[in-house]
Amino acid sequence: VPRDPELLSKWLYDRWAEKETLLDNFYKYGSFN
Repeated sequence: VPRDPELLSKWLYDRWAEKETLLDNFYKYGSFN
């Protein structure tokens, strides 16, 4: 996890977007693949 506030903000946003994509796929296909 980055310590720099700007990098941390971007890192968190990227993780959030990744989670949303995984959840979308899970709801559509019933799995995380």
